[in-house]
Amino acid sequence: NEPSIVWERLADVDQGAAAFVDGIFRKSSPAGGDWAGHTGESALAALEGYSQAGVVVDPAADHALARRLQEEEDAYAHQVYARRQHERQAQMQAPTPPTPPSAAMLGILDSQITVSRKKKKDCVIM
Repeated sequence: NEPSIVWERLADVDQGAAAFVDGIFRKSSPAGGDWAGHTGESALAALEGYSQAGVVVDPAADHALARRLQEEEDAYAHQVYARRQHERQAQMQAPTPPTPPSAAMLGILDSQITVSRKKKKDCVIM
């Protein structure tokens, strides 16, 4: 809701060098701060405050969580793949139903029957 911000310029993947710009790409300084009401300095101060307050970020726990989530995703993908393979094999092994005769084939059979009826001279149709 800042009228002076039109674009966010992303300079790197981590958005560490991201900047907000106006309509003619001049750096904008929003009234509420850089991001969600915080400037870069206030965000850094808050992070330092967490570390001084005893809040410890454990990278090993984050890595373990990421590994567990990836293992769950891999197991799910394996189940989906196995199910699709099973369905494909079941379709290949299922007997194919006999195909009904085509209309052209039925026409040939009808004409052969009428020819054979015409050859019989003994029949009287009433």
